[in-house]
Amino acid sequence: MHPEREPSSPVEWSEGRWSFLAIAEAADALPELVRQVASGSCPESWDRRSCGRDFIVIAPLELRGRGVRVVVRPYRRGGVVRRIIRATYWGRRPRSFDEFRCLLELRRRGVAVVAPVGAAAYWRGGWFYQAWLATEYVEGSATLWEWLQKKPRDDERQRVLEATARVIAQFHRAGGSHPDLNLQNVLVQWRGGAPCAWLVDLDRVALRAEATYPYSTLQRLWRSATKLDRSREYWSDRDQALLEQEVERHWTEG
Repeated sequence: MHPEREPSSPVEWSEGRWSFLAIAEAADALPELVRQVASGSCPESWDRRSCGRDFIVIAPLELRGRGVRVVVRPYRRGGVVRRIIRATYWGRRPRSFDEFRCLLELRRRGVAVVAPVGAAAYWRGGWFYQAWLATEYVEGSATLWEWLQKKPRDDERQRVLEATARVIAQFHRAGGSHPDLNLQNVLVQWRGGAPCAWLVDLDRVALRAEATYPYSTLQRLWRSATKLDRSREYWSDRDQALLEQEVERHWTEG
């Protein structure tokens, strides 16, 4: 058993080579969940999906009587280094723990990011580790990239881009700096006939006390979009211009 804490307070503990950080409601269930994902022994009823550099697992979890589904994401390296070292990181503080705390703080600052559930690290020796992050699954959602490939109507497209712009502006007004915002780490969901947007995958995001300007984030999004969509079939100059215009408006107006 873990010490009793208020539901909003994170709990941190170790079990052998494993380290865990979780919201209090998930402290008892998180270790077994992550170990199953790490070992590849997930029940067939769990939803395993290809995502980014590897996969995610969507699994049921009881949070003190509240049944939810959570996304468990293993950390995988990018760039040239992933050809040599794919899943091992080095450091005293796991990156999944940093992302967990970043999500908590961004939610406290009023930014629409997915709800963190827990983080885990398995220490392979010394300061070498593998890492996982668990967040609540947004039911009925799709990444912005997935949604765009359905070729939505122009009016729907404009409303989704406006919702995306609002959350990017929120993020920067709250002091966020994103190293790799792209069409795959924005979630879109239609709720009550209106689109909502969330930011996901906030690894290496930096938070400052003052607002940050969104220009560099939008430039990175454009570069990543041209890599995903080289023919510009789904993401056009017009889309980028509308997004930038709306981000600027919401960032300025607050």
